[in-house]
Amino acid sequence: MPWCPKCGKKYPPPETDCEDCNAVLVPNPPHGKDLSDETNLVAICYLDNEFEGPLIQDFLLAAGIQSTIRPFHEAYDSIRLGADYNHWGDLLVFETDAEKASELLDEYTQELENKSSSPEQNG
Repeated sequence: MPWCPKCGKKYPPPETDCEDCNAVLVPNPPHGKDLSDETNLVAICYLDNEFEGPLIQDFLLAAGIQSTIRPFHEAYDSIRLGADYNHWGDLLVFETDAEKASELLDEYTQELENKSSSPEQNG
C-alpha cells in the first residue's frame, strides 16, 4: 500500500499522489510506523490551517514522537463527529506518547509566545 509521507494517509494501488497534499506516495508509512489505525491515536491539538501540522510534526519527531495530521474534511468519512468546526484539523499521536507530546507542545507554544512578545517588551 502506498502512503503519503506528509499526512500519513494510506492509498490503494495504483495511486501515486496524495489527493490532499499533492505529495508523491511512498511504499512505507511515514517515519516507519503505521499511523493509519486510529484506535491507538489521540488528538493532542487542533490545527488552524494545513501549514501548522508539519511544523509541529517536525518538532515532535525531533523528540522521538510519531504523529499524523487528520484534516477534519476527511475525518470519519466526512462526518465530523465531535470535531471543532472552527479548526482545519487536528494532530494525532499514539496514546502512549500523548502526555509527553502535550507537555512538549505546551513548552513549544510558550517559547513561541515569549519570542513574539519580546520585541514589544523591549520596544
